[in-house]
Amino acid sequence: MTKLAFLFLLLLSGFFLYQSVLSYSKIRLRSNELGFLREQVAELEEKLKDKQEELAYRKSADFIYKVALEQLGLTRPGEVIAVLPDWVEKEKTSAEGSRSEGTAPPAAAASEEPSPYWKQWRQLFFEN
Repeated sequence: MTKLAFLFLLLLSGFFLYQSVLSYSKIRLRSNELGFLREQVAELEEKLKDKQEELAYRKSADFIYKVALEQLGLTRPGEVIAVLPDWVEKEKTSAEGSRSEGTAPPAAAASEEPSPYWKQWRQLFFEN
């Protein structure tokens, strides 16, 4: 009887030991998953914060003015925008003009790069 009781206690303790190890491994696995999910939540909260800041900027008057100026060409009352001539169009018209005269454009003029912006401004305002 004592051997039977001893065997029963040994089996019972083995069962509890197995259940304890199984529970520990499940807890460990869930802990790792929880850490991963917390990292994802932190990343999503950061994205949400960025999107909210972007939305606030897009609702601001500065953004509306920028879009109206760049895409629609609108300005505030009394504001003037200077538009420089397009160099591609200028080269096309000069090439067409020289072709109509019967002479080929010089090689140096065809490979000429646009002048710096300060020269373009000077030409626009003072050489007309």
